[in-house]
Amino acid sequence: MVLFDLEKTQLVPFQDMNEVHLEELALGNEIFEYLQNTTPVDHKWLQLKLRDFLYHTRDHFKFEEEIMKETLCPILSCQESEHNRVLAIMIQIFKDYMMSADTQILKDYFECEFKPWIEHHILTMDTVTATYLESYEKGESIPGLSDHQCGTSKC
Repeated sequence: MVLFDLEKTQLVPFQDMNEVHLEELALGNEIFEYLQNTTPVDHKWLQLKLRDFLYHTRDHFKFEEEIMKETLCPILSCQESEHNRVLAIMIQIFKDYMMSADTQILKDYFECEFKPWIEHHILTMDTVTATYLESYEKGESIPGLSDHQCGTSKC
């Protein structure tokens, strides 16, 4: 079972963000497929893949936030707080797995927590961010974009 169908992944109007998203989803697929199809589990291999996934996610978030800072994107604080929340959960889940070696924790996380979150995040905050960045690159302004139009009710 594939976690993400990369060909059906929602794209945003800023190509650099799409590339980072697709890389991350492909890493998630690799880990999830391994968890679904491998017995016994090579915990050292899995820990390295989780580290790679965590670092990629951290760098993905940092990349978006840096561009948002450079362009004075008004929803930066919404994005930063959401990114920090998601990274904290991810780190805790990965620590829980490393303490227990229970791969079900990871399966549940990827399928029930990360998958719905990233899909929703791309459709909401990342689409708003990408629209802003695309308009910024073109020298256009986005009338009416305020600090609280990030596509969620979390601000």
